[in-house]
Amino acid sequence: MATIKLDQLNVYYKKGNENIQVLHNFNLSIPQGLIYAIVGPSGCGKSTLLYTLAGIITNYTGTLTINEEKPNPKKQSIGLVPQHYGLLPWKKISSNIHFPQVIRKKQIDSIRESKILEQLQITHTLQKYPNELSGGEQQRVALARAFIQNPDLLLLDEPFSALDALTAEKSRSLFVELWNEHPVTTVLITHNIREAIELAHKIVLVSPTPGTVKHILNYPSEKEVRNKIKEIW
Repeated sequence: MATIKLDQLNVYYKKGNENIQVLHNFNLSIPQGLIYAIVGPSGCGKSTLLYTLAGIITNYTGTLTINEEKPNPKKQSIGLVPQHYGLLPWKKISSNIHFPQVIRKKQIDSIRESKILEQLQITHTLQKYPNELSGGEQQRVALARAFIQNPDLLLLDEPFSALDALTAEKSRSLFVELWNEHPVTTVLITHNIREAIELAHKIVLVSPTPGTVKHILNYPSEKEVRNKIKEIW
């Protein structure tokens, strides 16, 4: 499991000849084995933070370390569940699930895989293609792909937002069961306050663009979260 430290992190993107700042002096320390939910208004840099942690975005200043090293997907096991799941439509589900290990040339733990597939109730999907699955099944396949690689760090970008209420509730419940059995340092991006409270150990409230950390709340009530949000948004 990973320990994450961000110190005075500033992230930019190019717009023509101009550098646009997305995150400003972002300071955060995440101990290993906890779930942190990042909550903020649209455009505040939540997804940018996630992709910087994943080592995909590298245009930043300040310090960002995972177990005292810079993010490096080639060296670190980072499980990423993007907002629309990132499944390859031309590959069967079994190939989608194995893709991270194939890329990193890592051996697949078949016992771990079987257990996770069973827990997420998607064993029957392995020989299907993504477009043959429901949204909830696709989401659980993306979770399985991340957990099966036994990641040091799990990154979730609005993983339940595209699902209807009942499907999202079921998927969250399955996620909690799976995480409790395979705990991993997790950063969850969500706009859903109740979801953040249900899933996370701590909630990080981020300001409007450029995003910076305003409050870190420990097991807060929904009322506390909403009162803090009123102060900063």
